[in-house]
Amino acid sequence: MTWHGGQDLEIPEFKVNEEVPVCQNKIIEGVTQAPGFLTEANLIAKMEKNGIGTDASIATHITNIIAR
Repeated sequence: MTWHGGQDLEIPEFKVNEEVPVCQNKIIEGVTQAPGFLTEANLIAKMEKNGIGTDASIATHITNIIAR
């Protein structure tokens, strides 16, 4: 969820059977949350930014989303 602004960590590429030393480990308990609702204007802006639909089809896409 790139729009949610979470912290991403870069993971290096590993080779098969490569041994990796573990420096630290800990268990963190947490809860996930769904992203907040989008207004129709926000949805249209995101659709345009990502090249989804055309000016003529955006209304149809939104109607289908609401129906589902």
